[in-house]
Amino acid sequence: MNKITLSWKSKFLSTTHKLFIGSQQIGEMKDNNIDFSSTINYNGTKLKFRTKSLLRDKAEILDVDKKRIVATIRLSNFFNKASIYLNGSVYHWKVVNFFNPKWRIDGKNGVHIHFSGSYQNGSVQSNVPEDLLLLTGLLINNYYYRFTMLIILSQMPVWVILFSVLFKS
Repeated sequence: MNKITLSWKSKFLSTTHKLFIGSQQIGEMKDNNIDFSSTINYNGTKLKFRTKSLLRDKAEILDVDKKRIVATIRLSNFFNKASIYLNGSVYHWKVVNFFNPKWRIDGKNGVHIHFSGSYQNGSVQSNVPEDLLLLTGLLINNYYYRFTMLIILSQMPVWVILFSVLFKS
């Protein structure tokens, strides 16, 4: 089985990520920062990631053209794991190294997909011919990263006020 290496790149603060195999662009992912959804156009397929609950612990992947749900996801509130339900199988997305961002997807058949990178760029390596699983993993990573940044940025005013009070001359 051939090893697939997919990479992504985006400019600083951009909501569009270009997807590549080698040096050839084969798609793009666009983020919607209002509802935290993302859309991927990949080899003629358009997929949309959207959360489904108030607590944002459930999500689904929708095939936009066929107007059907192709995968459901159970998200962790700690941004470190997720369960993917796809084609009657369950896969587990998990963080391998939080400080040097690396993730992987495992399944009961020993499916392994390895991710490394950041919000702006990175790569995915897979021995599995299942593009949908690979793209779902990328969408989960993207969602967790954006939500984590929102939490960090929302706390910045608190830290600024705290430091200005503590270090006031």
